Amino acid sequence: MVSGTGLADWQHVDAQRTNVDLDVRSQVVRTIAEGSTLRLFVESVNLGREFYTTVVPTQPLDVEQRAEKRVVVGGDVAYAVTPSLTLGLNTMLQSGGVNRGYEQPVAGISLTSVERQLRELIIDVEGYAQLRLSQISATAGASVYQRSEQNGVANTHGLDNADLESIRSQEFQRDNETFRTRMFGRGEWYPSSLDTFRLDVTGWLLKYDTPSASNDDDRDELSTVATLTYARRLSKPFSFSLGLSGQYLHRVFLKASRSALNNVNRVLRLSPTLYIVGSVVRMQPQFEVLANYTVYDYEGSASSVRSFSFRQISYRDSIRVQLTPRLHAESQVLLRYYERATLQWSSFAETPETGGLEYLVKVLIFSKPDEQWSVGAGIRLYALQQRSILAGAPSLTLGSVESVGPEAVLRYLTPGGSVLTLTGWYEFQKINITGRRELPNLLLRAVVRI
Repeated sequence: MVSGTGLADWQHVDAQRTNVDLDVRSQVVRTIAEGSTLRLFVESVNLGREFYTTVVPTQPLDVEQRAEKRVVVGGDVAYAVTPSLTLGLNTMLQSGGVNRGYEQPVAGISLTSVERQLRELIIDVEGYAQLRLSQISATAGASVYQRSEQNGVANTHGLDNADLESIRSQEFQRDNETFRTRMFGRGEWYPSSLDTFRLDVTGWLLKYDTPSASNDDDRDELSTVATLTYARRLSKPFSFSLGLSGQYLHRVFLKASRSALNNVNRVLRLSPTLYIVGSVVRMQPQFEVLANYTVYDYEGSASSVRSFSFRQISYRDSIRVQLTPRLHAESQVLLRYYERATLQWSSFAETPETGGLEYLVKVLIFSKPDEQWSVGAGIRLYALQQRSILAGAPSLTLGSVESVGPEAVLRYLTPGGSVLTLTGWYEFQKINITGRRELPNLLLRAVVRI
């Protein structure tokens, strides 16, 4: 099967600005054998943008130009060795470039006389094996990812050589190479129709190198993330899950100027969740206990950095109550308490420093005139208080924010399941007891179902 889409859009905004979009995508999907498929795809994207910008406040607006070109070629193959075992390979090659410049140079601003050029090349290859049995499913694989970025300058408006070389040197500092190898595993076990055990493990080694001697961000990272989840359906409307996850990250900077920031980050998280899905009430209360420990390699030496810990306990909930066939209430709740402390990892001793309490409560009533549109209005309350909790010292308030205000939501559900939400709220804020501020907010959110 061959399919493709194309989009071309040309907009003459005004006498100085023109925007251009050209997006072409095509793919070929073929069934090799029963359970085996092959897919080849190619994408080409061209975007041109011209927008007004202020370079010098006392001079007329200049037009900044941005042109992006990107080509993606790839292929996926899945081969069914047996009805239970499948081997797969995913590949992707992406080449792109972004040019940025100004329509007219501005005297004394050398950056407006050049076109900055970014070139990017990405190679991503992943292989995996999938096993499916009556009570067990498992996936294991490995991937290699490489990204190269080069930055250059074109002299478009006759800039003198000294300033041109200065800009080229600055852009050269942005050049970088990223190479990452990753291994992953995912498994599910269904001991009964009501119980599920799930294990996800991912580990990777990342190398980030820069050719410029002025860029000291060269580093290596070794990381492992593991999550174990148990889920059980108690009855038709009730189910719960219990998740335990851990993360280990060791970051090493390769140049001496930043080696004092070498550190190991360990994160532990326990998160039980209850799901209530009834004809009238839907709730999803989630509790979380989190411990985060960041330990610097050169703790206790001449370095000024100090290891620290961050601990948090939180409660989140999303509640929906059906009032009538056309009316329902929605509420979101967040309650969080956290502490930060100086950490001595060798003795695993802590010195508490600061603590904070945060909560957010929203209650809205929604009207749904048809199956696609809904509109809601209500109130939101928010508060954050941070305090000093040093041992042997009086507790002091370091800062606080309290706000209350109305909120309105307009939501549109497409026939395909995508959701577009426009949310607006107005805050009456009280900052550190004496400060007062009013702040309008507008948020547009789109969730696209593919």
